Amino acid sequence: MHLYPPSSLAAPRRAALLAQYFCRAACLAVVMIFIGQFATSESYAQGHQHGAATQTAQTETPASPATPTDSPAAQVAAAASNYHNPTTFTLRTAIAQGRMVYVGVGGDIDGQVNPTLTIYEGELIQINLINGEGAEHDIFVDHYNVRSQYVVGRNASSTVSFTANDPGEFVYFCTIAGHRQAGMEGLIRVVAGPRAVPPTEGADVVRDPGDLPPVIGQRAPQVVKVDLEAIELKGKLDDGTTYVYWTFNGKVPGPFLRVRVGDTVEVRLKNASNSVMPHSVDFHAATGPGGGAHATQTDPGNETMVTFKALKPGVFVYHCATPMVAHHITNGMYGLILVEPEGGLPQVDREFYVMQGELYTVETFGTQGDQENGL
Repeated sequence: MHLYPPSSLAAPRRAALLAQYFCRAACLAVVMIFIGQFATSESYAQGHQHGAATQTAQTETPASPATPTDSPAAQVAAAASNYHNPTTFTLRTAIAQGRMVYVGVGGDIDGQVNPTLTIYEGELIQINLINGEGAEHDIFVDHYNVRSQYVVGRNASSTVSFTANDPGEFVYFCTIAGHRQAGMEGLIRVVAGPRAVPPTEGADVVRDPGDLPPVIGQRAPQVVKVDLEAIELKGKLDDGTTYVYWTFNGKVPGPFLRVRVGDTVEVRLKNASNSVMPHSVDFHAATGPGGGAHATQTDPGNETMVTFKALKPGVFVYHCATPMVAHHITNGMYGLILVEPEGGLPQVDREFYVMQGELYTVETFGTQGDQENGL
């Protein structure tokens, strides 16, 4: 997704300064995405601590056997490839009735212990796994031989996805020794035939590049209050194509924040009650490790608060830092904060807020319907 670029800028000195800040911050955001995606959690934590620990593992999806193109199964798969409505489930690990279990989060499975996940033949299924009680877990789908990453520590999360090629009932369970026997096992029911596809609609999540707070200029340091809300919503990705974005305040990028050197920044983070994931916020403008990431780990329906003092001028990235960090950033949870120097910046006619983000979906470019992250 690309935000609209500015058509013109007056006062070259100020414009050049802002452009330099913005480009550096946007490049940093892209670098962070790749670091979060490919670096091990240990090496990343050494450079920038985010609180909860994670363990890296590869999810392997075996190649499906060749199917004749004129067979019924191939016709169902082809139809699903073009018109399917991806089905997403969220499971949280827990202790219930004296057993280790998975508990459904949201939708028809909300609150159910080891819920049966019902999908249709040819659909893409994504299972979000959230660690709810701190012990090490994963989720393995036996028939399709796919496994999530291990989730270690409370609120750590991972995902697993596969295409439901075969109708029938199949088992999912935790592969950690003894956990399946202790109760972490459920069923996936694949119904024969494709699902009817409803019309695709999504909210506009693109932030207006002219949506900036006023300049600060000459004033003494003060306390600046910032209210952020983590909102998960289905938004428009393209004509006829939607995506479930994770946002700060319902737009991508998050709001442009503006303070001056010496200000005390008081950040209140609320996670919407209908969210399925925990979220947080990490300010690179804060001096010290974490930038608020540990203090603001916020469950759905809850609120946290953190303060920091802006000590260095410049434009800095802020982003969600809940594991997996790269997953939360690429879903839309990032923005910029400008720390103005003492006395402010030179005057200009207009300012613009521009930040670049990219989404790589499972389905190919041009596929309509609901899409999911392919990273």
